[in-house]
Amino acid sequence: MLSREKSRLKKALYGLKQTPRAWYAHLDEYLHQQGFKKGSADNNLYVKMDRENLRIIEVYVDEIIVRGSDDKLSKDFATKMQSDFEIPMIGELTYFLGLYISQRDKGIFIYQTKYIKEMLKKF
Repeated sequence: MLSREKSRLKKALYGLKQTPRAWYAHLDEYLHQQGFKKGSADNNLYVKMDRENLRIIEVYVDEIIVRGSDDKLSKDFATKMQSDFEIPMIGELTYFLGLYISQRDKGIFIYQTKYIKEMLKKF
């Protein structure tokens, strides 16, 4: 049944100017069905809290970032999304919106090395 729905959606969306809007509407509905709520400050941020586990999804154009307090839950959900939406899994986030991201045991570190180098060259 799910594969029939995917095929119908692909046919309906293929080649249309409204494709990004329709895809996002479908994704929005899907995330709400999975129990996620939209963030109040950012319409592209989805949050789900159950028991002690927090999961966060950020959608930016065609990039989807899945993170949470429990790595296994986050990875399982990302895998589920990958199969439901037939999207590739790129892996650990290292670069996003001009920011370099380094994930280590001690925390997540964000660098703007490229931006700083460009500013130094400019001035």
